Amino acid sequence: MTLTESKSLTYMFLILSAVFFLALSFSVPIQIKYILLAIGSLIFLFGVYIYRLGKRVDSLFLIFAFFYLLYGLSAPLSYLFFDIYFSRYPFSEGTLRKFGEVYAIGLFGIILSILITDFFFKPNFRDPEINKGSYIYITSRHYLPYIFAIFASVLTLQDLAFANTEDIVKKGAYAHSQGDAYFSFFALPTACFSVYLFCASRSLTNKGSLPIFLICLSPIILQNLAFGERSALLSILVVWFFSYTSFNKWRIKFKYLVPLILLVFSLTFAYSARSWLPGYLFGLTDWRGVKGETFTNNLNPANSEFHSGSGNFLTYINDPGVFKEEYTYIDSVLHIVPRWALPFEKETEISIKFNRAYHDELEARNVRVGFSSWVEGYLNGKSFGVFLYFLFITFIALSLDRLRFNSTNLIFSFIPIVIAPLFIKFNRSSLASFFGYSFENIVVLSIYTLILALLFQPKLNRSK
Repeated sequence: MTLTESKSLTYMFLILSAVFFLALSFSVPIQIKYILLAIGSLIFLFGVYIYRLGKRVDSLFLIFAFFYLLYGLSAPLSYLFFDIYFSRYPFSEGTLRKFGEVYAIGLFGIILSILITDFFFKPNFRDPEINKGSYIYITSRHYLPYIFAIFASVLTLQDLAFANTEDIVKKGAYAHSQGDAYFSFFALPTACFSVYLFCASRSLTNKGSLPIFLICLSPIILQNLAFGERSALLSILVVWFFSYTSFNKWRIKFKYLVPLILLVFSLTFAYSARSWLPGYLFGLTDWRGVKGETFTNNLNPANSEFHSGSGNFLTYINDPGVFKEEYTYIDSVLHIVPRWALPFEKETEISIKFNRAYHDELEARNVRVGFSSWVEGYLNGKSFGVFLYFLFITFIALSLDRLRFNSTNLIFSFIPIVIAPLFIKFNRSSLASFFGYSFENIVVLSIYTLILALLFQPKLNRSK
């Protein structure tokens, strides 16, 4: 990043701070406040993309910032301007004013973290072309991606074998989430690892058959399509994209717009049909189709899981006496350690306790209602806690970006890539969940890397 770009980014952040301050300081209608927040957020996202990332989109921080906006603003804007009612959450002008405040405070924390990080550690993005000719031990063994893809599919099929097929047909993803998923701990990170190996091998040697690889990976893809599990599918796509851009230059172009639209439509259809689609794929039910109204409603992210971030904060702030304030940072770090390795019992994870307090009926039925990063930040010190919470998470995202873009070590290169999907759903989960899943992914990938090292004695350092 040049000095001119650095100054431009700083000036933009100062202007944004003024916009957010105006949005929160004056007694203007709630609709105007959220319009200012939305405009300021879009300027923020565009400015980071242009001035800090040099128009690169393969950034963990950019993923995190984009979904911060989506989880934060989609439901409030839908309620205020499109009269969409969310029966589970107490949307009102009073609760939305308070959420607007913590949303802007969280953005202040994100902005300050960027400025501090860039002051001490100047962004430096390695040219993907530098990686050409590296990873000899991967590229010389083209069968490795297919082996790991088949292994991920076998793990997925094993889980389906243990599940109740009749319940899956009737209830879809809900039934599968209640079953004993013995092997899903390994399935998704294994699939992501196979994707990384395939992109490395194909990009560096122009060898590798995409259709055959997709066939090897098809069970895990088809399972998540059937269950309407968009987050798992999106995780694989994000890992694919990040892996590809590790070795190839990529910029946003209009020709990618049509595939992106088709992808959104496909995932929306899978989500809309997940009550009957598993049964149809198993050959046990007929094709029922999807009503146009249902499909268009589900195109709005606020009507799916993206309402949970703001909605759960509104639930808490509407009746904070139900749930006591508590500091969760130490407990979150402890969730990295397995229960059997601790001499004492772990605290129940904060999102579970929250849902038992506010959504006890749904929690009793094991219905996933999500959580809210804004709630957890608020529990750890009110508004200042929200500020510190997002300052810290932004620092993690930026540090992982720096590790990926600048590291000359294979392990440090792909670990941030497979953690990338966790930043997609961070705002509807908790720190304990984030740290726990990150640690699980790192353990699985470290095992695979160790196996490769023992079998092939690779040089784990890239050539510079």
